[in-house]
Amino acid sequence: MKYFSTRFIYANNLIYNYKLLREKSNHKIICVVKANAYGHGAKNIVKILSPYCDFFATENLEEALSLRKIYPKIKLLVLGYCIDFEKAIKNDICITCDNISQIKQIAQLNKKAKIHLKINTGMNRLGIKSLRQFVKILKFIKKTQFITLDGVFTHCFDTQNKQITNIQIEIFKKYLKILNKFNFKNVIIHIGGSKMVDYDTDFAQYIRCGISLYG
Repeated sequence: MKYFSTRFIYANNLIYNYKLLREKSNHKIICVVKANAYGHGAKNIVKILSPYCDFFATENLEEALSLRKIYPKIKLLVLGYCIDFEKAIKNDICITCDNISQIKQIAQLNKKAKIHLKINTGMNRLGIKSLRQFVKILKFIKKTQFITLDGVFTHCFDTQNKQITNIQIEIFKKYLKILNKFNFKNVIIHIGGSKMVDYDTDFAQYIRCGISLYG
């Protein structure tokens, strides 16, 4: 038995939670380690899970950079606003975007960048708010050689409420239907929410798990 632990969770328990979530969802998992892995210590959490998981998400660029220094090979996504695009690109960190202005700024750097588009399906924070806006963004990305559309995602804010969550899922599917028409290659579709593993998410390759990882 491994006795190494973080502040509140034993390594074996964390690994068990991860494997259970992956088995239950039948998806790959993006492990959310924002806010220092919800107080559990992001660096230690990644150390425990990196043999099993290759994709982690943080809230901001500073968190992602602190992990990149130690873990050069893991995939990292900043879920919140990222201001220093150049630093993110230099460190191979995926950037979340939700408007064409951001994307144009990134394109003007003339450097290869990986972005994920966040769709607002009801949480009403970050996120693309209309299908028309989404089409406009996709058309622009198609024209630029410097931006790779690495992912498209949304967040379900109340997964205990099946009615609301299913509405969000259906809205998200409308965006994915448009995405398919543009024939982008290898775009990662992911969706998050504390009980997302309980829903039919066959349209996605990844489930983002945060609090549910930690028990």
